[in-house]
Amino acid sequence: MSTINFSPSELFRSTIIIWMAMIAGVFLISTIFIFVIGNSEGSGIIPFKGFALDNMFILFGGLTLFSCLGMSQVLRNRHHQTIGSEQNSLTKKVEHYRSGFIVNAALIEGAILFNLVFMFIENNLAYFVLVAIGIFFFLQIRPSLDEFKQLYNLNSSERQEMGA
Repeated sequence: MSTINFSPSELFRSTIIIWMAMIAGVFLISTIFIFVIGNSEGSGIIPFKGFALDNMFILFGGLTLFSCLGMSQVLRNRHHQTIGSEQNSLTKKVEHYRSGFIVNAALIEGAILFNLVFMFIENNLAYFVLVAIGIFFFLQIRPSLDEFKQLYNLNSSERQEMGA
């Protein structure tokens, strides 16, 4: 089994690409639901019943979203606390940052997709508010080189190697 060795800056850029692919996936699934699945008349666009808060599933969707957001924040803080001397190379630091990011992004994306599916199953735009909140927080966790430099206290040679 062969492995590809990426430079730390390439590895960090691939983390940004993963984030972009995840958010693009959310928008792609939304588009598929709206324009491809269609409704019973075959018009191609799902007619929503409106904005109804009268079922239990909307509470379950909100609970799922906010619990995933909270869990993501707790795991992110806990992951940042494990930054230590064991990450002595820049590649190890980037891999540590990347693994924590993927877990956080997956939790938030899962909650977004959960609410998106329920929005189309129930034909209820109330779920769209939850989807929009999830997307807002997902956009906030974008991998940042400045955040990475600050969290891992990069020295001047490591900063130069990362391209900043």
